[in-house]
Amino acid sequence: MRLINIETLKLETFFGEVPPYAILSHTWGEGEVTLQDLDSDDLEEKPGWKKIVGFCKTVKEHLPGPPRYAWVDTCCIDKTSSAELSESINAMFRWYKESDCCFAYLQDVKSENLERLEQSRWFTRGWTLQELLAPATVDFFDQDWDFIGTKISLDERISQRTNIDIETLRTGDLSEASVSQRMSWASNRQTTRLEDIAYCLLGIFDISMTMLYGEGEKAFIRLQEEILKEYDDHTIFAWDSSSVPESASTIGILATHPSYFSKSSHFQPHPSSGDPVTITNRGIRLGLPIIEESKNPGQKLGLLSCFSDGGAGSAVGIALLRKSHDLQEYSRTRAPPVELSMRAFNFPPTAVFLTKKNGYSHREGMISKCWLHYWPKVQPLRSYPTGSWQHDPYTENMTMRLPKSDAEDVRASIVFQVVSSGACFSLALTVRPRERIGKVGLISVSKEADKADHVFKMLSNLPMSNQVELKVPGLSVYAECRVQSIRGSWMCDIKVTTS
Repeated sequence: MRLINIETLKLETFFGEVPPYAILSHTWGEGEVTLQDLDSDDLEEKPGWKKIVGFCKTVKEHLPGPPRYAWVDTCCIDKTSSAELSESINAMFRWYKESDCCFAYLQDVKSENLERLEQSRWFTRGWTLQELLAPATVDFFDQDWDFIGTKISLDERISQRTNIDIETLRTGDLSEASVSQRMSWASNRQTTRLEDIAYCLLGIFDISMTMLYGEGEKAFIRLQEEILKEYDDHTIFAWDSSSVPESASTIGILATHPSYFSKSSHFQPHPSSGDPVTITNRGIRLGLPIIEESKNPGQKLGLLSCFSDGGAGSAVGIALLRKSHDLQEYSRTRAPPVELSMRAFNFPPTAVFLTKKNGYSHREGMISKCWLHYWPKVQPLRSYPTGSWQHDPYTENMTMRLPKSDAEDVRASIVFQVVSSGACFSLALTVRPRERIGKVGLISVSKEADKADHVFKMLSNLPMSNQVELKVPGLSVYAECRVQSIRGSWMCDIKVTTS
């Protein structure tokens, strides 16, 4: 650990046992001093160096029997080393917790104008949250290094500004704070780099993670995955999804930013029932009671193992959309958590898979292909549009992938011939991918009808339905179309049978 000697203003490196030190909490500005800048000729001209000098001077003057060393994040970490940066970020909460004292420098506050204290930029940054919570003592100073007060003497104002309860501010004990409550503390804070909104919360959840700058909002997803491994706390799912961007075609069970927890500070966990949470390649698997919302028939609610403060007999539900009829797979809908006057443990849990993260494919949830099976008494001759169907004669199957356009209607047809009589008929298919509707029709055609425009002209006024019948020389033909989800992929399942 590198520390600044407050007498010489030189860096010293310590391995193993570290001497007592004061630590600085501040917001970054122009001209901050890096480790490499300490050897530059213009060091003393940098605003960041003046901040460091002021900090060391204040440590000596403000504290009785001050520590001999100080730590400042700008110059005590080699940020050109990704390994050291990752190690330091994972250790940051501990470093603040183990410091002798923490000085919070509010560069935009003057002591004669303290009614504006809560408007300081310091209260809006992601990294300063752990710097407020981890140290036993935090002393606040204005832009001229004049003393303002401590986090104990200012606890009511700080609590009102940060939504952190006074007891937690005073003790630093986070063990009673739920996951959603801790997330809510960061809901109105920002970081310069998107990934840092996750990394700045590592210590608050006592989680270690590798740093992958460039991964964007995936960092916050990874953080929640690590939390799920350590905490039996369903409040991590109790966030408000009503403001998820419309560009998201599927809403996952994990939020993409702490801002979605801004109204979730009052949720507390019950021990969960059913299977423990596991992370799979099909989503988050857990035991969850699924009920129908009484005020909104047809709307499914997943009952979380948590309750609202003051109502231990209550339950919290999240609105879910079933993705697959054959499997218990769900995603979220755009809705806030629902507080219910019931006990979740009165309902048996069901093992379900919840989509982990948002999906942004404009075709997600739409019909993507058609699958057709025909009986061997008929054989396909031609398909339209030409080349759109793939034929497997050994299994009597045909498959058509729908075009990746935004067309409202997709039309296709296949001309079949009856093996015994040589008579021909055409199966017509109309699909509305976005609405997940598929219909079929049957009509007799001549064997020579080989032009697509001719076939489609014949089919344009043909009655279409989910089930149709046609009598042709030699037998009766039946066609049935069902739209169904197979492992979350929507398709038209068509069967052509005879009698």
